[in-house]
Amino acid sequence: MSEEMLSVEEIQKKLSEPFKADEVEWRVLRTIQAKNSGKCYVFVTPYVQSRAIMIRLDEVVGIGNWENEFKEMHNGILCGIKIHFSNGKTLTKWDGADPTDFESTKGGISNASKRAAVQWGIGRYLYKVNEMMVELHQERKENNMKYHNDKRHRIKGYWYTPQLPQWARVDNGEQQKKPQQQAKGNKNGKQQQRNQTTQVGGNDDISLKDLKEYINKFEMEIGLNKQPDFVVRIFNKANKSDFEGINYVRNSTIDDLKQYYLAIKPVYQLSMIQKKLNFTEEEFVKIVQTYVVETKITSLFSCFFQVKTEQLKQIEKLALETYQQREAS
Repeated sequence: MSEEMLSVEEIQKKLSEPFKADEVEWRVLRTIQAKNSGKCYVFVTPYVQSRAIMIRLDEVVGIGNWENEFKEMHNGILCGIKIHFSNGKTLTKWDGADPTDFESTKGGISNASKRAAVQWGIGRYLYKVNEMMVELHQERKENNMKYHNDKRHRIKGYWYTPQLPQWARVDNGEQQKKPQQQAKGNKNGKQQQRNQTTQVGGNDDISLKDLKEYINKFEMEIGLNKQPDFVVRIFNKANKSDFEGINYVRNSTIDDLKQYYLAIKPVYQLSMIQKKLNFTEEEFVKIVQTYVVETKITSLFSCFFQVKTEQLKQIEKLALETYQQREAS
């Protein structure tokens, strides 16, 4: 694509477009090990390789209309990406990085190039993708699995690259390959990820993106984001399934996620009532126990699959009355 055919605004737009799935790489940020099950997980974040950045610049502005400049500064490396425009003007945008532990100079140059590219909008959208947690397996189950060795915490294993959110993907008619582990229950060993809308609890249609955002909000509020094993247990009970690994939950179908959403929403609502009226958890579970008599309630986590919609209304009413009495005394 010739740069002469594009305005500055069009160049910016083209440079900022999402990359295809095979042009996006994933970097491990940290590892954790679940106390109860002993399973290990890695938190990963997406980025684009330097080669993909160069190809993008070649395609948008032309191979002869851009160049890199490098400088050393405070033991780090600065990279400037200069673009020559058809009106005769040039513009350079800079960013820098420290040397890396492995191949320090080469790694520093590469990282500085990636950051300078972000100044031009290249791959900047990936900064909006939340870090994702995926299970670390002891054995390689498929050739496309990545290997990670956390020597500091003595955790190592293989992991599947997750799928980007729908809004961050290029609609090129190709679906990212899903690992076999995520395809149980299908005769052909493949599970279709459906991106259509669904109805949740009789409400208006909701998209997969919005559904995942609600789930993330609920999990953060309740504390499930720190309990991956418990998430999987709730998900399996809600869907009457027996899948393993948080990665399956995160990349499941919209219908399965809907059932999980409906399972955690009542506990989220209870948490909101508790915080709104400033009850301690011990005080609040006593109020919940008044209407949930079949099960011993010791915490909000005890309330999963125990509280119905009509009970929620009763609990909120009693909690409000208790709060008013407390304030009046």
